[in-house]
Amino acid sequence: MVETRGREVRMSHLADSNATLRIRSGSSVSMHGGEFHVPSDNSNLRINNDSIQRYLKPNDVIYFDDGKVVGIVVEITPSGAKMEIKIGGSIKGNCAVRFTGGKHNNL
Repeated sequence: MVETRGREVRMSHLADSNATLRIRSGSSVSMHGGEFHVPSDNSNLRINNDSIQRYLKPNDVIYFDDGKVVGIVVEITPSGAKMEIKIGGSIKGNCAVRFTGGKHNNL
């Protein structure tokens, strides 16, 4: 059996490739699509999907690096979304990003 996941969404690299981002619970972070060539930082996470705002809606849950950091979409913007970080932690550049629709009762 072959797994066919399709295109994977990833966060961009960091300015220092050996660094990690420490993102705190309760912080407000913007996620931008279509700016994958720009390094991500603590307040602006960039991903390789330039039309992400079409797929997101308020209250969607976003998991970075297999859930090491979890955010809830607060607002859709022209370039992506603003999120509130519910579970903070450390993540590296080029990590996987996963979205799920509006179920975050346990966060």
